[in-house]
Amino acid sequence: AMTLKIGTVSKLTGFSPSGIRYYEEKGIISPSHGSNGTYRSFDFEDVALLLECRNLRECGCSTTETASAISTNDELESVKALRECGKRLRAEIQRKELLEGFLQQRICALESTLEKTRTVEIRESPAFYWAPLWLPGKNENIEAAIPGEDSGFIIPFADSSLLLPQDVFDTNIATESKSLETTVGYGIDRKFAPTPPEFRGLEFFPTQHALYTQIEVQSDFSIETSQLAPITETMRKFDLACCGRPITHRIITLHDNRSRRFDEIWVPVR
Repeated sequence: AMTLKIGTVSKLTGFSPSGIRYYEEKGIISPSHGSNGTYRSFDFEDVALLLECRNLRECGCSTTETASAISTNDELESVKALRECGKRLRAEIQRKELLEGFLQQRICALESTLEKTRTVEIRESPAFYWAPLWLPGKNENIEAAIPGEDSGFIIPFADSSLLLPQDVFDTNIATESKSLETTVGYGIDRKFAPTPPEFRGLEFFPTQHALYTQIEVQSDFSIETSQLAPITETMRKFDLACCGRPITHRIITLHDNRSRRFDEIWVPVR
């Protein structure tokens, strides 16, 4: 039978010599050793086994699962290892699909933002979890937590989110030219948060009829009331009244000659 050196096997399988030695230690391949143990000789069966390991590694199986699936004499054990790997792969695909959907959503919102004339549309607002953000001198009773898998505010779906006063459209505030203070927090669309986040002060905003557009937000989280003028005009035109706290969600911050932050905004109306 033809014998192969470790360098050749490495070229044929794509595994490094140390990777090949790992599978030898696990007993998956058993090359013959020279009389003084200085070199190993492999055959094509070793190459076939290593290629099978490579297939499983490409499918996302860990080295341990791969070794277990190939070296076991118990087919059920092998099936169990592969099933675990398949479950993990499915979860990974679902997450990647969510991420792609999230990016598409950002792209659409950003394209609208960069148009000179931003349209105001009537939409169903997303069901939304919101929690106030700890800031020095403000909200001191709130823990200074960072969004993440543990809290349920999963990055990148969770982002900075502002609440506006509900009466902003009841008065002439939105027609005067001035800065409007907001309440700063984190927000996440419920479709990206399978369980409610665990944050102090968590609020839930159900889906409802809302006016939707994009606005620019100042670096101190305030909003120039001129940004709200198109919403005010649409409300007058269709005789709509604000029936809940308007909420925003950051789309992007552009860092050109100055930082410019753009948010989506939903204003609940009836």
